[in-house]
Formats: sequence, structure tokens, C-alpha cells
Amino acid sequence: MNTVSRTENIYRLMLTYNKMTGLEESDRETAVRDMLADLMHLSDEYAIDFHDQLRIATDNFNAETDVLEEEWS
Repeated sequence: MNTVSRTENIYRLMLTYNKMTGLEESDRETAVRDMLADLMHLSDEYAIDFHDQLRIATDNFNAETDVLEEEWS
């Protein structure tokens, strides 16, 4: 899956989340913040180390964006 597909998929998820929670479509920062907090609650409920997963996700993001920068150079 490429970065554009990932962005489109998560954007659609955010729009669905906004509808479910009553947020405005344009309220993206609040949606991201609330989704992260809800993921923290989910992780707590299922004994998932959220901060470890966030660190791994950050590493993955950095690796993916580094690859993109190299491809565009």
C-alpha cells in the first residue's frame, strides 16, 4: 500500500469517526487527538503498550517518508 492509499484510508476513517462522535468534518485536529485518546483507551483495555506501538509507528512513518524523499530526489 502506498502513502496516498494510506492517507485516503485514514481520512475516510476520520470522516466516519467524526460522524459517529458529532464532530464537524473540518475539525481534523480534534478528530486526530480524540482518535489517539480512544486508541489509548482501547490499548489499555486489551493490554497493548500504546507508547511502544506509537514508537514503532513513528519509526515506520520516518522510514516510509525517508524512502519517498529519496525517490523524489
